[in-house]
Amino acid sequence: MRLYYGVWDGVVYDNRETEEYFEPEGLDIKNLLQFNNGNPVMTFVSHRGFLVFHPHANLLLALRNYYKRVEEDSCGKCTPCRSGSIIISEMLEKAASGEEIDWDALIDVARMMRNTSFCGVGQTCPVALIEAIKTFPNDLKKAPNPNNAFGHYEVMTAPCIEACPAHVNVPRYIDYIKMGRTDLATGVVLRHYPLVGSCGRVCVRLCEHACRR
Repeated sequence: MRLYYGVWDGVVYDNRETEEYFEPEGLDIKNLLQFNNGNPVMTFVSHRGFLVFHPHANLLLALRNYYKRVEEDSCGKCTPCRSGSIIISEMLEKAASGEEIDWDALIDVARMMRNTSFCGVGQTCPVALIEAIKTFPNDLKKAPNPNNAFGHYEVMTAPCIEACPAHVNVPRYIDYIKMGRTDLATGVVLRHYPLVGSCGRVCVRLCEHACRR
């Protein structure tokens, strides 16, 4: 895998017009292949930034797909994330379809979302978009080529979810308990395994050790 350009942890990388080659320190980009074994990774987007690995990859489409998932997974507990994710997703969809959008307004919404959201989803998901608009606006505004229709694979997770052997959506489960909706909380667990009562009795709460709150 060869990194063409991107921004990671606030550092800009652009290997397209230089003889030297740079990659983010401490990040083995070959590990990105684990997200979809057998398929080359064109673009990778996360809370730390974005990386583009193919000259024909379209950054706009990658961010559009990313924000569609953000919109779906926003819990709605705070307005900045709930409304911001919808606005950004809709604007990127318009841009991808060839419509003119206000890019200054888009980055303002992203910054508002990052600075005023309650949880890590709203605070971190705008990072890649903000960096893309600031550092690679020409690449971001390129109209998608209909002949280069690449698929995508996305994951929205948290340390507590990854620590759980069953990968239960722990934040959503807890929110439903706080709301007094034990029926919905049970439904969250049932999506991953059927023996809710048994697993609840033997659970050693690995999520608590990984919790960042």
